[in-house]
Amino acid sequence: MKDQPWKYRGLLLGCLAVVLIIGLSVLSGTGYAMVVWLGWQLQTTATALMLLIVAIIASLVYFIRLVNRWVRNWYVRHPRHIHDYQQLLPFEQLGCLWLLNAKTTKQHDLEKIFNQSASLKQLVNAHLLRESGQYEHAWQVLEQGSSLADLVLLEKADLYIAEQRHVEALDQLVFIAQQPVSSLVQSLAPAWQQYVQHLWANLATAAPWLVLAVPERPHFNTEQKIAWLNSLQQHIGQSTPADRIKLLDVYEHQPAEVLDNFLMAKQWLLVLNSLSSAELDKLIAMRLTLADTLLKQQFDPVVLAIWLQDQRQQENLDCRYFIERLELLAQRYPGQPSIALAQWHQLNASEQHEAAEQILQTWQQHPDFSYIRLSRTLADQPELLADLDIIYQAKS
Repeated sequence: MKDQPWKYRGLLLGCLAVVLIIGLSVLSGTGYAMVVWLGWQLQTTATALMLLIVAIIASLVYFIRLVNRWVRNWYVRHPRHIHDYQQLLPFEQLGCLWLLNAKTTKQHDLEKIFNQSASLKQLVNAHLLRESGQYEHAWQVLEQGSSLADLVLLEKADLYIAEQRHVEALDQLVFIAQQPVSSLVQSLAPAWQQYVQHLWANLATAAPWLVLAVPERPHFNTEQKIAWLNSLQQHIGQSTPADRIKLLDVYEHQPAEVLDNFLMAKQWLLVLNSLSSAELDKLIAMRLTLADTLLKQQFDPVVLAIWLQDQRQQENLDCRYFIERLELLAQRYPGQPSIALAQWHQLNASEQHEAAEQILQTWQQHPDFSYIRLSRTLADQPELLADLDIIYQAKS
């Protein structure tokens, strides 16, 4: 890449020539010149003749450059037979590597292309080193500096996340958010904002409870937020009581339209279900309300299982409401074995054995109901019943 100070060197040389000619004419006079060629005769001052020559030379140079640019553009636009990768122009080589996602296999070629740029060389090399797991070397390259300081901040955040230095990554992202918006960042919108959001999402997945403590978390899209909630569920053992109280506060104060998304609401239910009901007040009521809302939208056996579990855990269970709700679910989602199984247990508990037996006979081929029938048959054979339990639990 050519240096910017020499971009207009032709214009600078032309201006310098004009200044020298005018300076000589002032010091020594304009002079006299006569040109005779093929019967034509031109008489003028030497100064005017030299200025005319400079103008002709400048016009010829401009015309040659214009033709050269047109030829190069035509060469790029029109298809041609390519027999070797090296025949391509640098940006064409870069396009091929991008299409092939060849950051690892063609790392040397990428470095060769970007080494022509004083601004991007360190950034690209550090990025490639990070992608290949050479974190220490990547830090050394970044320390060399770059004129694109905003992009250096992003690369440092990426490195912190890759090295699992989550606290430093959080501090870096908070620092980026607090920085005044530069003209470079404005010119890169919206790609800049999307990448910063991507970094926050990566950190939220790697250290979910750390991001939960941030007062002003960035806005995640639906997919990113579901991934964050899933990570919260998986890392529930890393949370403190204060973290879990904060989580409930976030759940209660989120916009109502967030729970209109079934997958998002279901993931929230799974997170709430991973919390201890004995530790947090009103948790069962919150889960019941959310599960009930989800079951009104569509049937999901996992949601139903959580709803049934929390119904049993209630201190003052309204049996009438529970029975009516099960009947309503059975009418809304006919042919669902998990609902039928819940009805069977409820009918047995209320000693309505005939109705329970009718449900049992309706589901002849389902493994859960087959297990119930076999367990009744083997009630007086404990050894076989124990083997049946092992087989059923292994299949489940």
